[in-house]
Amino acid sequence: MISNRIMACIAEPSRKILSRKTLQYCVWGNNTLNSRVVDVNISSLRNKLSALNSAVNTDIEKRYIIGVRNRGYMFSTCG
Repeated sequence: MISNRIMACIAEPSRKILSRKTLQYCVWGNNTLNSRVVDVNISSLRNKLSALNSAVNTDIEKRYIIGVRNRGYMFSTCG
């Protein structure tokens, strides 16, 4: 599943910020894809994580996948 591969790449402890290109290579390999494919899948994963978080803890909104302008994405457990 794509969301599992994205989480495996983005949540790896040694990585701080992943560029779209790096994330694309990590998840889809050498396939040439539009960068929007990464954005759409990140958005879908954020929605799944948000729904899971809401089911467990209704008072706190956490943002696990942070977009870093002009750099890419990073994973945060702080929210």
